[in-house]
Amino acid sequence: MDGMKMFRVYNRCGYDIGVTLTSGIQPVIRAGSFLPMTVNDILYLESIARGKKKPFSSKELVAVSDDGKDLT
Repeated sequence: MDGMKMFRVYNRCGYDIGVTLTSGIQPVIRAGSFLPMTVNDILYLESIARGKKKPFSSKELVAVSDDGKDLT
């Protein structure tokens, strides 16, 4: 899988979620909105999450490709 491929990462929660990208930028994904991210950013976020609640595994954040398919 191409690590630079872009996905729309949707926040499906009722609250905002702050994230840290591989570049060090720390955007906030507002409730019900999305942020474009690379596969590398998605894998990084999942790997640095503390505790049992990982953002993508728990479906708080969902990555969707241009063709509308979930990354899962």
